[in-house]
Amino acid sequence: TPITWRSPPGLSKFNACDEINGEPDVFDSSTALVMAKNPSACSILIRRWACADSCGQQALISVVLPIVEQLSYHPHAHVLVTALLNSGTAVQCRQITQELSRSAVLLAEDVYGCVVIQQALLRTEASELLVSPLIAHLVQCSMHPCGNHVMQRLVEVLPPSRLSPAVRVVCQFGVKRLSLNKFGCRIVQRLLQCCTMNIVSPILDDLQQCSYDLIAHQYGNYVLQDALVRGRPEDRVKICSDVLRCDVISLRNDRCAHKLVEKCVCVL
Repeated sequence: TPITWRSPPGLSKFNACDEINGEPDVFDSSTALVMAKNPSACSILIRRWACADSCGQQALISVVLPIVEQLSYHPHAHVLVTALLNSGTAVQCRQITQELSRSAVLLAEDVYGCVVIQQALLRTEASELLVSPLIAHLVQCSMHPCGNHVMQRLVEVLPPSRLSPAVRVVCQFGVKRLSLNKFGCRIVQRLLQCCTMNIVSPILDDLQQCSYDLIAHQYGNYVLQDALVRGRPEDRVKICSDVLRCDVISLRNDRCAHKLVEKCVCVL
């Protein structure tokens, strides 16, 4: 039974997925754009993608590629792009990501585009195309409400040996400045969590110079908690010493610092 919905211009018949024999309707990019922006039609496109054979899927990719950036900014259409990235072949993912890479930073800072970029980063076959443009704007994206999620994903998916450029950018900008930022602190945390000691040591060195100022800060204290757990013995000594310089009783009652104090007690 055909799905009942108001057809967008250019499409009068679009049946349910279970009636497909692997050959999707032939339509152009402008029709696909209109469909993808309609929540019901977008769902049909996704189901057709899932049911189509390899030729049918490649046909849809060819139609979507010219408009993939437009789709990625849309509240409904971006779901189609994430579906293609999630289940497409390695070649198809690279084709899509190549188009996205031209506007990687703008997409990373968009509420829907950031979801698409994160999905692309999860595909190792395609993520390499996004590394350079994102690292070049690491600080800008890290301090953005949407962009910081993309940068966190980037740090998580890259091999630790590839994180040196990110550490270098953070240190050049200032570890303290980023740690005091509501969103930027998350990137410093991810680097502490994901990097090997030889790569992350410049961040730890900088934290030694500013740890006292971060103890009771609403964002900075989270960075110190990770440094305390994952840092070197000298980092633990420095952080614990700074805590002992303060009024520990007050810190234990402080909504920001009490978790850090508890972790200091555990490592002493």
